Amino acid sequence: MSVKATGQLGFGEIGAGHRPGSAALERVSALVDWSGFEKALAGLREDGPGRPGYRPLLLFKALLLQAWYGLSDAELEFRLGDSLSFNRFVGLSLEDAVPDHTTLCRFRNRLVSQRLLERLFDELDRQLEGAGLVLKQGAMLDATLIEAATPRPRGGQEALAQARDPDAAFAKRRGAPTAIIP
Repeated sequence: MSVKATGQLGFGEIGAGHRPGSAALERVSALVDWSGFEKALAGLREDGPGRPGYRPLLLFKALLLQAWYGLSDAELEFRLGDSLSFNRFVGLSLEDAVPDHTTLCRFRNRLVSQRLLERLFDELDRQLEGAGLVLKQGAMLDATLIEAATPRPRGGQEALAQARDPDAAFAKRRGAPTAIIP
């Protein structure tokens, strides 16, 4: 759970502490040695006039969530503000401001320009595989065949090239037809 700089939990965090979070995120957070990541990211902290910047490890963990959940920068900003399990994973307290999508994008671009992003992701993969975890991503595709509104053009490739939608293709079904239930 997040702890404020004073080392004390806020009232909201004490009440929220009894709610279950994402078991997978909590497990990853406990298994990974984050100190090496902190050292690698130490040079990216920007302190200047105005409000203190976000900790680079917090921003890196946010980019991990983005990659694992397939989120855009704007979606990640929303989820960081909306999800307790995301807040806990990155280390935000309930009172902390959430990094906006521009901050996240700039940080990712800095990691890429300094050739750190791939190295950090590789190290994370190595640690998780060493702990017996493998992160998998998948995609569901809809491969439903639908009947075209127009018949297949006759005349070979030349006729296909002049068809209304050049990206569309025709499939020929093999085997017994299936019954269509209305």
